[in-house]
Amino acid sequence: MRGMTAPCEVRQSCRNVAGSMRVWRSCSRRAHRRLANERGAASVLAIALVAATLIAVGILAPLCSVYAARQAVAGAADAAALAAADTASGLVAGVPCEAARRAADLNGAALDDCSVEGLVALVRVSTTVLGLPVAASARAGPPQL
Repeated sequence: MRGMTAPCEVRQSCRNVAGSMRVWRSCSRRAHRRLANERGAASVLAIALVAATLIAVGILAPLCSVYAARQAVAGAADAAALAAADTASGLVAGVPCEAARRAADLNGAALDDCSVEGLVALVRVSTTVLGLPVAASARAGPPQL
């Protein structure tokens, strides 16, 4: 038992203990071939990790831009509704839905629908981001009781 050495697989690896030539020589040829076949595995894993990260960014970036556009369209709808309500109340001269259209245009959206009942203005605006329609609606006027 004293002269026998443990198989190379039981030890850490031939490469990790290469400082000891006696241990290195005791590794079988099969173990050397296995170690030779492992070369480049870290590179493949690193490339796979970079590819997975790029794919995740490629999926998330458009989703984030659509979400940001949704918030911008909501702001455009609010501005258009306020412009229409201000015009309907007489605070600003003009036609309410025309004021809403101008406000929507200035905010990068198109006015789809505008209705004014008394002092209350309801508007719907939309735009297209990455080929997807993004729409929002808003109400402006005196508080509801």
